[in-house]
Amino acid sequence: MVKVALRSWQDIGLPRDLAAAVARIYFNLADAKKLALPLINSAGIFAAPKIPLAKLEQITAVWRKLAEDCRDAVLELEPETRWRLNGTYTGNALVLSKFLKEAMAGLRTCVNQYGEVALPLLPQRRKMPRYMLLQHCKIFSQGSASAAFARDLSKNDLSVDCDGDFRLKDAVVVVLRSGRKLPGLIVWFKDGKAGVRFNSPLPDDDLLISD
Repeated sequence: MVKVALRSWQDIGLPRDLAAAVARIYFNLADAKKLALPLINSAGIFAAPKIPLAKLEQITAVWRKLAEDCRDAVLELEPETRWRLNGTYTGNALVLSKFLKEAMAGLRTCVNQYGEVALPLLPQRRKMPRYMLLQHCKIFSQGSASAAFARDLSKNDLSVDCDGDFRLKDAVVVVLRSGRKLPGLIVWFKDGKAGVRFNSPLPDDDLLISD
């Protein structure tokens, strides 16, 4: 999913420099993993081959720099995603930033007494369930109306096919076949398809998202 997002950074409105920085992190992560793989594979082996101190220092420096780059990217991504996603994802950014700062400082708060790494629990790890809607609707924005077709939704957003031309952060009101109005923001738009994030999440007992 991240690779797709990086290839479509213009469609989702990411600044060019930020998209390039995140892409570099993924390339550097592959190199850092390859460098540390012998150390990882020998963990727990009583007669494991000795790794020179200089090599260990090199691995440490590479991973600390990677943690620094990741922390900077998380902090820059947070305001870019805040208006698209619910507040739980902002909580994720804060937890990850704290974890990466500790890694940069060489702290071992995520390592237990047996040397096992326990990653911090994130407020939001589970994908929000989506529900089929499949009905014609209208999208009102800046005094004009566009015909659209609502495909699916979650409690936070709606995916539509639409005739109109929208920009990121356009304020819209989606009017369903029943006449119900769902105000929100355009969070992505490409080739006649759009994502609308609701101004307020739907309640858990809403009929639109009932099983």
